[in-house]
Order: sequence, then C-alpha cells, then structure tokens
Amino acid sequence: CSSKLVVDGVPPPWMYRRRARTRKTLLPGCAYVALSVLLSLLTVAAFLRGQEKEMAHFRIERCARQGLLCSPPILRPPLRRSSLPFNSRGTTSFARLRRLRGHFDTKGMMGGGHHRNLSAPSSCIEATRNEDAQMSDVLMIVKKACDSLSPLVRCIYDKQSSEDLSTQKADLSYFTIADGLVQELILRYLFKTVKFKAVVAEEDVAVDLQKQPFSVGQFKIPENSEIATGIQKACAALESYSKELEMLDKGGTNGVLAKSTLFLDPIDGTKEFVQKKGECCTICIGFSRDGKADAGLVYRPIPPTTTWAAGCSREGFFTSELAEIVDKQHDGDDDDGDCGSGTNTTTTTMKKKKPTFLTPQRVSDFLAKVIDEMEGRKISVGGCGNKALLLLEHRDHWYILDRGLSRWDTCAAQAVLEAQGGRMTKLTSFCPTSLSAADDGDTKDDDAVVEAENYIYEKTDVNLDWNPEVELTRYNARGEFQAEIGNRAADRHRLLPYSNVCGIVAHPRITQESWEKMVDVLKRVSAAVSPKFT
Repeated sequence: CSSKLVVDGVPPPWMYRRRARTRKTLLPGCAYVALSVLLSLLTVAAFLRGQEKEMAHFRIERCARQGLLCSPPILRPPLRRSSLPFNSRGTTSFARLRRLRGHFDTKGMMGGGHHRNLSAPSSCIEATRNEDAQMSDVLMIVKKACDSLSPLVRCIYDKQSSEDLSTQKADLSYFTIADGLVQELILRYLFKTVKFKAVVAEEDVAVDLQKQPFSVGQFKIPENSEIATGIQKACAALESYSKELEMLDKGGTNGVLAKSTLFLDPIDGTKEFVQKKGECCTICIGFSRDGKADAGLVYRPIPPTTTWAAGCSREGFFTSELAEIVDKQHDGDDDDGDCGSGTNTTTTTMKKKKPTFLTPQRVSDFLAKVIDEMEGRKISVGGCGNKALLLLEHRDHWYILDRGLSRWDTCAAQAVLEAQGGRMTKLTSFCPTSLSAADDGDTKDDDAVVEAENYIYEKTDVNLDWNPEVELTRYNARGEFQAEIGNRAADRHRLLPYSNVCGIVAHPRITQESWEKMVDVLKRVSAAVSPKFT
C-alpha cells in the first residue's frame, strides 16, 4: 500500500525522515558493540598481566624469605611493586637487579664491604647465565651441598661415643672420619668438574668411596651401616649439585672459579667435635682471588636448625640464616664454655652494653690487658668459623687472638665478615715493633708482603706472612724444626706454609668511633705487653 502513497515516483516527506533515522542509529550501535568487545579484551589482558606480575612479585618475596635475595631482613626495605625488578614480560631482570643494589647501601658503618645485595642466584631466575656467572651463584650451590652433608656429619657426631671414629695426628690435634669424608665429598664429588687455580685443604688422608666397605685412612666403615647409607645419599646429592656448577661454570679455564684458589676446612673445631660441643663446629669453604679472601661460606652442620653465612664483598653479596638474639640481664663478667648457637635462638646475657671478646680457654697477658682496657668481658668458645658466625649474630663482639691459626680456618670467615661490612686483619698491623725487625734475608718484595694488612691466601711452599716474633710450636713448625719448639722462628722457612702467625683482629660491621677506639687500645697495650705470637 506504500506504493499508493508514491505520487509521480516521489515518496511523501515522512518516509524520508524514517529512513534517515534508521541510518543514523545503525552505525552508533555497531560502534558501541565493537567498543564493548575491545574494552573487555583490554580488561582481560590487564588482569592476566596483573596476575603475571603478582606471581613474579610472589617469586621475589619467596626468594627473599629463603635468604636468596640477600640483604638481611633488618636492612632490607619493603619491596614495592614500582621498584621490583620486572621486565616487560613480568619476569625478573638481572640488569634491574644489579641497578637496585645501591638501594640497599648502609652508610656510616665501618668495614671493607657494603651490606647489600640484589644479585639473585640462579635458583631464583629462570634464565641460565653461563658467561656472567657470579660467586653468589656458586655460594648458594655450595650451601645446598652443605645441607646435604649435614645429616651425615650429624650421624657421625651422634655415633662417635659408641664407635671408634677419631684419632690424634702427630701434632696431637684431632682427626675424625667426618673430616676425611666431608673433604673427599666436596673435592671429588661437588667440585669434580671445576678447574680451580689451586686447592688448599687441611686433611691429608686417603679416602676410598668407590665400593663398600668405604675407608677413611685407617678406619673402615661397615657395609650397609647408617654411616655408609648416609655417604651414598650425600654422594648422589653432591653429584647433582656438581652438574649445576658445571652448567654455571661452562667457561672452563675462563670460568668464574678458574681464577680462584679453594681453601677448605672440612670440620673447623674438630676438638669440639670430639668433646661433643657440636654447636662450635663449622664447615669452612673459602675462595681467594689474587691472594685475597674473596668469597666464602661458613656453615654449622650439627645443631638441629643449621645456621650459616655466605658472602662476597667484591660482588656486594651477603646472605645468612643466623640465630635470633634475646638479651637478658647478666651479673658476672666472664662466661666460659658457651660455644654458640645450638638452636635458632641464642640468649645474650649482659648487665650493660659491654664489648664481649670471643677467646680460647687460655688467654694471654696481652689479650687479658686489652679486655681490661676496654672494660669488656670474655666468652670462651671454640672454632674460628663459629666465632665468625657469633660476631655476625651478636654485633657487639670482638675476636682478637695472638695465637696461631691456619689459612683454611680464616679464608671463608674473613670473606664472610668483609661481605657483611666487618673485617678480619693481622694483629701485627697494630704492633709496629713486631714488624720493625722483619728482616730474614729475603727480598724487598717480601718485606712489602709483610706489611700487608690481611693474610695472603695463595698456594705456596713457604709462609708468605712473616713475623719475626713468632714462637715455634708443634702446630706451626715444619717437621725438621720440631726440635726448636719454644724458640723464635729464625726465618719463614721454619714455619708451615699456611700457619697464621701474625694474630687476628676480627669484628662485624661497626662505627668509625668504635674502630678507632679499639685501634688506640691495641697500640697502647702492645707497647706495654707484647703479644704472644704462636
């Protein structure tokens, strides 16, 4: 009937208006639908990206809780999403991690390194880094290896009361099968593919773990015993970690460890191990570079809750799981026999804030005078590595010693302390009279070595740190000079190559004022009472 309304082919005006309205409303409707779909897609994309970032944020937080992002909790600022090291895909970025290091600097403190790190180990990051491998990655793999060794060490420690598992060396120091086994497992299984510049280890004993019954020197381990089973489990675990190191250090002769010398003390504090003071015992794994302590791990394997610290000051890396400190009142001045943290909580008992000195059972007149001048108190504990961990746990403690140690005792401990911001140096640096007579007929270059503040960590046949006032003992004298024990060493060639005969001054991160006060006391006391260097 509409055709009847058309006159001479021209429709009426109202039909024009209807068709125009239809054309005007059709286009906006389509645009609205398209825009709604687009907004929905953008919303979904934003949600997925947010979820991805949340997961990355969770991974970073989890690594931080596990100690793998290694600024200590007391210094670590809260992780803000705007400062997290995400790249455009929401995953972690090594470049941004490195740029964030400066955010964790702690100013106004003394020490050789900064207490900072955001160089996440390889276990935190999906990407594999071979050419850019760092000591921080190596240390975290070594820490996992120590976790696997801990049950074996604890088993030997528990069984030594009922079984003959220890003996004495020629110098009357102790040796247990734990020393031999830990050293063999670390060198032959964990580091079997690593090409070090050199290796210096404490023990010199034949160990056979190829077939049962296993043997460690004169000791035979019964087949299918609990210790033998523990050895097999440790071998399997360390071989898997060895593959991680191999992937990390694919550079071979140009790899991260090719420039390093390994200093290994499998059980530091063997005497305490035999005396059932397991909280004093540590595994000390140190790495030196260019003669300096570069990186290290100190690990307590025996307590139910293991404690440890690792660091490399060159990379600004430090991480630890240490005991919690609870302060209580204390009326006495001395505390003997407390070796350290047997659990994850250590009680510090003090009436007032005094400096505390970690000492052996017998204290020299020099050290007694230093403690008196500082109005401090002493705690008798064993093990150099254990003392280093106690310094990190208590913060107001000092470790000063004029008797001798060895390079494998101090390399890892020094590296960890320096990474935290502390130091471990020669005591002779503050006793000028000890160095003024340093002339044993060697070259001028050797005299320059003598004046170095830190010990020299190199593989050598002659002691590189000479002290003309050192007294020969059964611990520091070469075999052919044992008859001269009790006399001063006429030259460095009479000393064992890795004996530390210049004493030790060690502390955690402290203020400049505290350091200057201690230096002044050491100089004054050494001028009045000579240290007894051995």
